[in-house]
Amino acid sequence: AGLVLAPGGIATMITLPLAGKIIQKNNPKWTLMLGIIISALSTYLMSKFTLQTDFWSFVWPRVILGIGMGFLFVPLTTLTLSHISKEKMAEATAMYNFLRNIGGSVGVAFITTMLSRRTQFHQSRLSEHINVFNKNYQMIKWKISTFSIPSADALIYKKLIKSSSMLAFNDVFYLLSLLLILILPIVIFMSSYKKQKSTITL
Repeated sequence: AGLVLAPGGIATMITLPLAGKIIQKNNPKWTLMLGIIISALSTYLMSKFTLQTDFWSFVWPRVILGIGMGFLFVPLTTLTLSHISKEKMAEATAMYNFLRNIGGSVGVAFITTMLSRRTQFHQSRLSEHINVFNKNYQMIKWKISTFSIPSADALIYKKLIKSSSMLAFNDVFYLLSLLLILILPIVIFMSSYKKQKSTITL
């Protein structure tokens, strides 16, 4: 897991200063929209994962997501705090971080709930095909039994659980991709960037 996630973190580290330079010369809204689109692309690629997905097929979507996050957070912070006076910057930054943490907690709870529900849904749908009248089930069970495995049904059920979980993750990643695309119009209505005369340390 660490080897899969680390390249994404490195990609974010490289992208953050690059995004900072870009927004100094261009409207941060366009950089923010680019970050959202890249993040949506990465989550869409993640929705194509299977139980046979190889290592690099996990790594590259994570790298793309890291790039998207770098292009997302810098302009978002800039657009949010650019209208705040220097005297109120400390309170505004604290409120911004507080709301971001609340949003992250709600997002995690929402995703966890969706994963649980979609896993149950797929498990219910897949289990419909596991019965004595299904020829494929009978054939697979017979093949497993020929290798002297004590419980063929237990092994089949284990595969069913794995498949249900994988399909649930696919659904959630696809949902995240759609949500990211849907918030693009909101960026257009955000207040325009107001450049401060003095440098602000975020």
